[in-house]
Amino acid sequence: MTQHESTDVLVSVADDALRAAEADAATPNSKLIFRPEWRPTPRTRGSLAPPVRPPMYVHRVEILVPHPSVGAPPSSVFTPPANSPPPLPASAPVSPSLQAQPNLEDGAVGDLLRENREDYDEVINHAFPRAMGDGTASLDGFRYYMLQDRLYLQMCIGLKMISAAGTHDFDAMKGFEFRHKSSIEYVTSLEETCTTMLGITKSMIDETKRSSAIKTSENYYMTTLRSNNPVLGYYVVLLPCILTYWVIANRLMNDPKTAKNVVYHSAWTEVNNDTSSVYKYIKFINENIAAEGHFDAWSSIFKIACKLEVDMFKTGLRPPAAYKIIDDGIYSINVASGSLVLAIRDVADVLQHPSTKSLADFSPNDTRTCVVGMKEIGGSEEKWQISSTPSGYTIQNIGTGLYIASKEKNNTRRILQATAEPYYWWINPVKERSSRYQIYDTANLRFTLHAEIEAPGSNESNCIMIPVFAAENIQSPSQIWTFDDGVERPTAAETTESLPVEGQTAVVAAHVPAPANTGISAEHLSAELNRLTVQHDREMQALRDDVGRNVENFEVAITAEIEQRASHHDHELAVLKEDTRKSVGAGEMRKIVAGGIESLKAEMLAEMTKLRDQFDSRTSSWDSAKNGQAKDDEHLRTHLPALACHWERLTRRIFHPSDLEAQPIVLGGRGSLARYIMRVQTEDASWVVTAIGDGRECDTRRGDREFWVLVGRASGLTWVSCRGRFRAYSIDEDLVSASDSESVEHPDATYIAMFVHEGDEYITYVKEGQNGVSKRISERRTVSSEDYEVLCYKTAL
Repeated sequence: MTQHESTDVLVSVADDALRAAEADAATPNSKLIFRPEWRPTPRTRGSLAPPVRPPMYVHRVEILVPHPSVGAPPSSVFTPPANSPPPLPASAPVSPSLQAQPNLEDGAVGDLLRENREDYDEVINHAFPRAMGDGTASLDGFRYYMLQDRLYLQMCIGLKMISAAGTHDFDAMKGFEFRHKSSIEYVTSLEETCTTMLGITKSMIDETKRSSAIKTSENYYMTTLRSNNPVLGYYVVLLPCILTYWVIANRLMNDPKTAKNVVYHSAWTEVNNDTSSVYKYIKFINENIAAEGHFDAWSSIFKIACKLEVDMFKTGLRPPAAYKIIDDGIYSINVASGSLVLAIRDVADVLQHPSTKSLADFSPNDTRTCVVGMKEIGGSEEKWQISSTPSGYTIQNIGTGLYIASKEKNNTRRILQATAEPYYWWINPVKERSSRYQIYDTANLRFTLHAEIEAPGSNESNCIMIPVFAAENIQSPSQIWTFDDGVERPTAAETTESLPVEGQTAVVAAHVPAPANTGISAEHLSAELNRLTVQHDREMQALRDDVGRNVENFEVAITAEIEQRASHHDHELAVLKEDTRKSVGAGEMRKIVAGGIESLKAEMLAEMTKLRDQFDSRTSSWDSAKNGQAKDDEHLRTHLPALACHWERLTRRIFHPSDLEAQPIVLGGRGSLARYIMRVQTEDASWVVTAIGDGRECDTRRGDREFWVLVGRASGLTWVSCRGRFRAYSIDEDLVSASDSESVEHPDATYIAMFVHEGDEYITYVKEGQNGVSKRISERRTVSSEDYEVLCYKTAL
């Protein structure tokens, strides 16, 4: 999911997880199993394997047989001593032709996929990675997704802290930092990808908050992992991310239609196409779950993690705000490789000029508003208003008020035209230089603004204009632009010259040649530096002591002065009171007192108004906080019902609760026989709800004996009384759906109902607008009731 720019080494989330697993397995008393052959193999961008079609797990699992040259792992468990140094990387990359391909059918991983097929398929078939593959994804959406991915990995790191928090072994606590090292380095390198490849600043990273999806899942993981193995649970949480990212990346690498000249390909697809590490990670998970057991708990965690991956991809579809890579303002837009500026001009009179003969091929039908590159002359047609929006940037000409837009010409380039309607572009910095940018067409990032500086005649001294159009991105100099807002800024040399040095008023460092070898040894320089450091510390301590003494003396002097003035004031006030009493009559004294009371009332009224305003302001803040909490509660209600109950499919003729993976919801029953809620699908594809007992035969009326039983936690459910016509919107609690659609607007939405007739309880179903409920007992008998109850999720699970 990220890369190291210096060496162009690719590091996937699977690589990081394997390194962390080796460190965890090396700790004393660790139950984790890790084998030396599971260490990740180094990859560089130049040594990427040829595209390999991934085994897409949709309706079946494709079995890929490992290459015969890949030996089977030894039977011994790799448990190095606790004080062993970090493991060395493999000596050389493995040839792609010799890499064994992941087998998604065998072991615990295959069982997890079979148990959670729908959730897993929803991840690998999501719209956001498809948009990344064809170049149409939102660049701001990708930025937000990468930042949420970083926060998700931080959350995953926190899950392992549960194991350290619950231990009384101090050596295990001390070793926890080393176990975290590779994961923390991976999150840091992910931040570097965001800053170097996507133009995201450090302040943007720090200000990004965790989505409610991450918060909800973290609460669930924290509760679940405390009762299981939290270290292994951390790696199970990462499993859907590792598997789905590899499947999607491998599919995109193999697809000839994938846009490979967009930032999504280099920042995400190439990095996650890590067949070798995924193969090793699957073997690591299979062996550890087999040793640990508790498959049901891991399956539940895997299911929730799949749902979270869907939520993570959804963040890429709706970024909360625009990332201002370029501040809104007025700029001249210049070709970075030359002295040409972007402008709108009427080219009708110049199309016949020899130096503009290539303009005709790239001019719109209306030649009065042609987007060109030209020598700067200072007109308003060369100035552009840049405005950021959630859909991208608009580039509006100051002189004409028109926007730059593109229209499709062929598969390799698009002609530009000036339009009255806004058109959107993405702006992203060039990786090497943050002050230089590429301008992408939001319709597809394959196309970027291109100045044809190599057109015939464009290099001649009498060149007037050159064509500008949207071309396939190859990061050539003609596709790199700078934005000049007209503000003079010092150059790097000027900045260096302006820095003062102790003992000098100024120094021209940029113009001073490098000193020759003076013969002074490094040891002497180090000793001199230590001496100056000690001297500086002593001088700073002396300065702090002097300041402290001066402040202390100042406080004493100020206190004495205040006491003296207070005493003098009290004396003058006493004298004034006495003089007033002697010289002013009783009537005048009452007037003075009355005036003082009125003044005091006015002051009190002003203070009360101020307090009332503060109260109103805090009430408004409290209302905003309640609204925010209401949004979080709404998100919890949409994510946590799956934790309260869900439908489990069975195909057996005779029903036994022990056939279910999870605990069925018990209704009570007649006599000693417990009853459970089940549903079947009729010929017209509608759902029928009834009850079934232990050992009873299920009559599905379809011949295939396929039915579903409601399982989960009964404590998370409640029955709500209804009467007469059923209206779902009138019920405050969330209804438990018996159909595949849970929308109350869906005309066929079906819900679970219960009623009592002549002392007997009946389980049935109810639909929107249905008047009362009924139950068919036999071919000739149907019972019904106007009073009934519907099954709902409790407001607080």
